[in-house]
Amino acid sequence: MKNSRPTYQVVMATYNGARYLNSQISSILSQLEDGELLIHDDGSSDDSVAILESWSKVDSRVKLIYAPHCGSAAKNFSYLLSLTDAPYVLCADQDDVWPAGRLRTLISWACFYESVYGDDVPLLIHGNLRVVNQNGECISDSFWDYQNLKPEWGDKFNLLLTQNVVTGCAMIVNRELLNRALPVPSDISMHDHWLALVACGQGRVVWVNDVVTNYRQHTSNVVGAHRYNYRFIIKRLTLSNNNEMVIREGLERKNYYNTALHYARRFPIRQESESAAEFGQLDHVTLLRRITIILSRGFFKNGTWRLFVWILQPRKYVDLLTKWSRGT
Repeated sequence: MKNSRPTYQVVMATYNGARYLNSQISSILSQLEDGELLIHDDGSSDDSVAILESWSKVDSRVKLIYAPHCGSAAKNFSYLLSLTDAPYVLCADQDDVWPAGRLRTLISWACFYESVYGDDVPLLIHGNLRVVNQNGECISDSFWDYQNLKPEWGDKFNLLLTQNVVTGCAMIVNRELLNRALPVPSDISMHDHWLALVACGQGRVVWVNDVVTNYRQHTSNVVGAHRYNYRFIIKRLTLSNNNEMVIREGLERKNYYNTALHYARRFPIRQESESAAEFGQLDHVTLLRRITIILSRGFFKNGTWRLFVWILQPRKYVDLLTKWSRGT
């Protein structure tokens, strides 16, 4: 008799994604042999719900979850993750496209590494992404190169605290990781960063240089990607305090600190929690103390320019440097 529990589950959080839903769901279902696709819509005002309902009626693998609104993509994904019970779980963004063979690739890697480390070890495996525009045309063959990221930093806790290199839509996690990581703290904005920290601190984060997702870059997606180079950094340093990018980066920085503090509180007796607690206080120390902590703990970001901006945050340090350079 066949086990009623699926081998793996895919979770998709949706919100006003009607334009791309059909192509993404089609790309997933074409590979979904022994699994389920769990979807929860977070109050879309477009045709998303109607599209999802039509899929759930014609394909029993699509499970549309009716529940109160979550309020953000991270909370929506966190809620969906709490509903899963399969040995392996994957996250899918509503506006991406899964390349052929992606699911089999990640499942194969997960099974292999779980056989190496054991199914009692929290495990997260993530791959590369191809950046495409809203029409599906390639912008970059490597998301990691495009954003100047080092995927190998994912298994170094202090570096991962500083810079998340794991993209949720390109990862697969095992049940042991979810058992330890759930519930995801309700006030953090990146569920993938939280899962990566728990996997890194208590198990394994493994990266594979396979393109497992076509990551669609457009004006309305939640996170988005930009090319991170010295021109971007120079532009970034000259922006005013009320610039949207500066405000957004300030909120992102605070979320990193908040995520670290949550880790330290959730797992207080673990050795890496000391680093997490100290990292979480970086916004409240002097510049000299900040530099000392960053250098001694190895709280680095990849690339000279990116590290320069990181050390000079919060914004007040950039302002002080600007005044000093002008002799004012």
